[in-house]
Amino acid sequence: AGLAPPEFRQSAGQVVQVLWRPAMQDNMQDDDLRISILQELAGALGKPTMQVTMQAAVQVARMLQLASGTEQSRDALQEAMGLADGEHFRKQYLVPLVQTGWLVRTLNPPNHPQQRYKLTEQGRKWLVQYHTLPQP
Repeated sequence: AGLAPPEFRQSAGQVVQVLWRPAMQDNMQDDDLRISILQELAGALGKPTMQVTMQAAVQVARMLQLASGTEQSRDALQEAMGLADGEHFRKQYLVPLVQTGWLVRTLNPPNHPQQRYKLTEQGRKWLVQYHTLPQP
């Protein structure tokens, strides 16, 4: 992680261990980026920011990553998010992301049985920003 190795020394008959951590400014920048990403995702999903978690961001990122390659079916996108309830997936994620322009349908009418979805430039921008976050 680019940190100095632990330091060990004796002081007044006791062993002292010094562990280094990243500079506070780096952590604050990461936090600001994380908040910005969650706020943008919350806006796209039409939810208050406090209701959108990093877990949801990870799930959405997996779905958008899949849609960034070839056109994908609703089932494939839902599976990428790891969600079992199709109606929940459609109402809470798929429809809002289409409405805000992060995903686009490839066929008309919208309920076409062979409907596919692909990532838009707007969705790609969010995904690129998401990938700049430090991964745990």
